[in-house]
Amino acid sequence: MEQEVKILNEKIDKLQNHFTVYKTDISDLKDTIKDLKNALVGSHCNGNKGIVHFVENLNKRLEEIENKQPLNDETIKQIKFSVGVFFTAIVGGFVSFLIWIFTNK
Repeated sequence: MEQEVKILNEKIDKLQNHFTVYKTDISDLKDTIKDLKNALVGSHCNGNKGIVHFVENLNKRLEEIENKQPLNDETIKQIKFSVGVFFTAIVGGFVSFLIWIFTNK
């Protein structure tokens, strides 16, 4: 009988130690989850600007850039055309000047 009580006490001690370890593991897990939540969503310390806010901000900026892209493409086409006309006029003027010089002498 005494030996059975001793075995039961040992089992109870093992279970208590086991639950103590579980308690510390759960506490560590809670801290880790809290840190992950703060990183994703943010906290009051950083104005609730976590990774989610950062991604939303990037999406908004990307949409703005995509909306402005056709306008930028059209502007570049117009600049290319203007530069082409300008250089054509310069080359044409230079050729006309050379013809004028050689025909007057």
